Amino acid sequence: LVATTTEQMLGRLRTTLPAVWATGRRTLFGTVGQMKSAHDEELLTTTESTSVFDALMVMNEAKHGSILVTDDKKELVTGIFTERDYLVKIKLKNRESKSVKMGQVMTQEMICASAHATLTDCAYQMIDHHLRHLPIRTDAEKKFARHDDVPVEQIQGLVSIKDILKHLMQGCEGIASSEGIDVDSLLNVPTSALIEDAHFATIAADETVFRALEKMQEENVGALVVEAVGSKVGGRGGRGITVGGILTERDYLRKVICAGRDSNTTLVGDIMTPKPRCVTPESTYAEILKLMVNNSFRHIPVVQAGNKKDLINVISARNLLSVVIRPEYVSIFGV
Repeated sequence: LVATTTEQMLGRLRTTLPAVWATGRRTLFGTVGQMKSAHDEELLTTTESTSVFDALMVMNEAKHGSILVTDDKKELVTGIFTERDYLVKIKLKNRESKSVKMGQVMTQEMICASAHATLTDCAYQMIDHHLRHLPIRTDAEKKFARHDDVPVEQIQGLVSIKDILKHLMQGCEGIASSEGIDVDSLLNVPTSALIEDAHFATIAADETVFRALEKMQEENVGALVVEAVGSKVGGRGGRGITVGGILTERDYLRKVICAGRDSNTTLVGDIMTPKPRCVTPESTYAEILKLMVNNSFRHIPVVQAGNKKDLINVISARNLLSVVIRPEYVSIFGV
């Protein structure tokens, strides 16, 4: 920490955030039930008999990466469906989204969080089980358990990686403002800590979108860096690659599926986000966190400072979250 000791900062947290301070466990987050009750969001659902295509249209309209699935009477939540599910279970298996029903491809036995689980607890679950979203169950005794056929009224909502990062940013900004200090002094984490576990893959702008989807699956990434014309072709990257754009799962959903385009004939360059915002190794955790949360980014390329021609890596929202729970940074984040 800068210009303060860990114990001084923890003391300020106890004073500033008494409602979310757990005895014997430092936490800046409070419980997931507290956070969601403050937002009071409407539950996004569809039914088992709804076509995958129609459900994707609902997800796109709401700008959500997942949707809960109920029985046709809308009494029980029976599963969850995500953008990644569409990629793996529908498109790359050449199934037709307008004829496949949600009940055939949803994920059953969802991992649910109880309303009294902390957001720190949820962060551990998301990282350990490679999840982006956790349904919140109001009546669950265990903090986390697999459930299916949950009464709709017992689901409080969904918590996402973005929710936790946003909560972290707002909490630290509040502390920094009340104390008259820079947020960077609370989030004193080097960018190197974010990229050491990250990896990326690239693709050329003249490849088809379908090939891009295959590559996302092969590399297990949610986004591809699009190589600028004249860049060294690098696959998983290397020095010499210039960032020309970025292509994400959300781009595919919004610009291909919902726009009625064919992924076998549409080119990556036609739907990519050109000239994406990038950060450098000198960027702070706070700067990257704010950029990601305020712009609803899931991925941000890291490039060399100065000429910005060399792609170094890609930081994901998951990378930001994983740092929060690493032992060496527990005292900084107060988790």
